[in-house]
Amino acid sequence: MSYFKRHLLVFSTLLLVVVFISSLFLYFVIYSKKAGPSPEQQKQLQAVGAQQITKTQPKQFDPRLLSWNLAASSAEWETRDSGVSFVFQDKIWTMGGLDGNTKVQADNKVIYWEAPHFNDIWTTEDGTSWKLEKEKAAWPPRRSMSVVYFKDKLWMFAGWSTITGYQSDIWQSDDGINWTKVVSEAAWPAREGQTAEVFQDKIWMFGGVNYDKHETKNDVWYSENGIDWHQATTTIPWSTRWDHATTVFNGKIFLAGGMDLSGNVFKDVWVSSDGMNWELANANPPWTSRQGHALVVFHDKMWIIGRLNDKEGAGLNDIWYTDDGINWEKTETDPPWMGREDHSVLVYKDKIFVFEGMGSDWRWHNDVWVSTGQENGSNEPALSADSFISVFVAPDGKEQILFQKNKDEQLPIASITKLMTALVASGIYKPDDIITVSEKSLGSKVVSGIYKEGTRLLFSDALHALLIASHNEVADAMAAQAGRVNFLDTMNKKASDLGLSDTEFINAIGLDPAPGSDSINHSSAFDIYKLLRYTDKNYPDIISITSLKEFQLNDADGNSIANITSTDKLLSQPDVPFRILGGKTGETPNAKQNLATVAESPCAGILFSVVLHSENSFDDMEKLLQYDKNSYEWKCVPDK
Repeated sequence: MSYFKRHLLVFSTLLLVVVFISSLFLYFVIYSKKAGPSPEQQKQLQAVGAQQITKTQPKQFDPRLLSWNLAASSAEWETRDSGVSFVFQDKIWTMGGLDGNTKVQADNKVIYWEAPHFNDIWTTEDGTSWKLEKEKAAWPPRRSMSVVYFKDKLWMFAGWSTITGYQSDIWQSDDGINWTKVVSEAAWPAREGQTAEVFQDKIWMFGGVNYDKHETKNDVWYSENGIDWHQATTTIPWSTRWDHATTVFNGKIFLAGGMDLSGNVFKDVWVSSDGMNWELANANPPWTSRQGHALVVFHDKMWIIGRLNDKEGAGLNDIWYTDDGINWEKTETDPPWMGREDHSVLVYKDKIFVFEGMGSDWRWHNDVWVSTGQENGSNEPALSADSFISVFVAPDGKEQILFQKNKDEQLPIASITKLMTALVASGIYKPDDIITVSEKSLGSKVVSGIYKEGTRLLFSDALHALLIASHNEVADAMAAQAGRVNFLDTMNKKASDLGLSDTEFINAIGLDPAPGSDSINHSSAFDIYKLLRYTDKNYPDIISITSLKEFQLNDADGNSIANITSTDKLLSQPDVPFRILGGKTGETPNAKQNLATVAESPCAGILFSVVLHSENSFDDMEKLLQYDKNSYEWKCVPDK
């Protein structure tokens, strides 16, 4: 190689090395600019509690988290109980029953034989919309009959009719609409309150009652063709009963609960592998005694659903499930629907449907509820509220809506109004100003009864009475002393200034309208969230007052008036998912139950949650907060 070529090669090599080193240097310079905050900067960000919140992935079905949605508050059919319901041709069917609403006496005794009985037939594919298939079936109006699907036909039998009394006839149908009587008098005695199952290629019938003969039964009958019946055995170990529940589970028949004519209500669980020989599976399960309930199989578990609220068990309306009939567990939250008996419970399209029945209010119902398949908290919560919202606000002010339904729907808000009343009054009065309760204020609807005409309160104490115990007369006194019209104008102007476009105030209390008027305080869940957030930031003392469970209320001279307690039950609940920092309740017949809540979230954030037009606002709020906790991953790390 020549001298020139050697030098050229060396020079080229050196040039490549220089280019490589320069490129490497440039890369590190650029990367360092994109690498994000320094360790010191990261510490500063963490100090203010920066957060990342991401939705968790769905997990397997968790029976503890079973909850409910209202499919229909008033179905097309009349209120009733003791009808018969079944799944057939991919539809839910319900037939017959009775409505005792007009026949309840003062002592809660019901003249059942005078109550309207039905022989109509209805179907639904979603629980919300129902179709009348037949107004009057071929069989006479009746209650407490049984229907099973067996050998490609529907079979109906037993029950009581206002026309024919107790029945042992058997009817058959190919389509659920047209029925033919195939047996006038079966081998078994007439009855109602029995149960029926299809098991081991036979129809089985268990127990029942005949009031005319004043007897309950513990007999078991079976048929291999629906026509001819045989008594399985005369030695049944479980006591005579009716309004019990049965189902087929894990290849066996289970029977639970029921009652006798002496008023004894049972809680025992029995099991049979052949329908003839029975064993006591659990004499004392953890749930309370019940009758008129249901057993169903859902997600490979047996569920006991429905209970008439009463003094025993403090009115619990609970739901339990089991893998074996022996060991039972309770769902984390009780259903929002009223406890009831003689209702219908069906599994359809991988959901549990609950409808009709006589409630603990001694009223007959036509509402329809459907379960939601909660999967480790990752599914949407089932709330009875027509509108709700839950918003996370980070320390830096960034907001994230975690869940909402109809957040902009205008709805009556009842005493949530008093948040604005307190806010406006705080801009008018000083803490030591005197608020005087006038005779007119005492004439407000639903007053506490603890004030006299002329009672004088320090404004600071009046604010406590307004926000903790929601005293209507105090709200009116605050408005009256400043001039009701001017006070109300200020409330609405403040709502406008805050951008509460769906909000209007008619009074300072939150009352329902007077007869003949439809004017009512209304807002939306999203507007109430904005009001809560503004109040928490600018008037934190108002939120602090709403966090108090009780307060000793004195008049302006220091004399004791009363020890007032909060209307917010969540303040006393030890197992609420997040610590409650404050909020406001509201309830009237038109508005139903409402609740606005400020709660502490992880890493110094705040959760603002609102439920409106709810059947049970506290239950709904707990579910909403539980959803926020379970369905999101809370990470106390800075955003990058």
